[in-house]
Amino acid sequence: HTQAEPAATVEGKIDGRITRAVWGDCNETFYTCGEDGYLRIWDTEKMEIIKEQKAHGKNIGDLHWSKDKTHFITASVDKTAKLWDAKTLTCLKTYENSAPVNSAAISPIMEHIMLGGGQDASQV
Repeated sequence: HTQAEPAATVEGKIDGRITRAVWGDCNETFYTCGEDGYLRIWDTEKMEIIKEQKAHGKNIGDLHWSKDKTHFITASVDKTAKLWDAKTLTCLKTYENSAPVNSAAISPIMEHIMLGGGQDASQV
């Protein structure tokens, strides 16, 4: 098998690595989070940042949509998870934890969130 060439890349447009990328509405946008603690909304065609927001003090390791895609949740090693408005990137609620948060999810049927985490793997 030969490796396919990427159709587009965001390499060199931000500091640090992207840790999670998810599609936005009708694949016209995509959302990223990463090592620099920023959330970004990208224009898929132009490969340009539409909106960005400093979201966490440290690496954001996870991002998951609500069922209707009006909200999403992020998880960070800064010991927080945050609920966001998808269009404005406004933080609606911060969930604090005693250890790094590695994963977060929003229930598709109830008003609940779930967090997973614990000791940073580098400390084990």
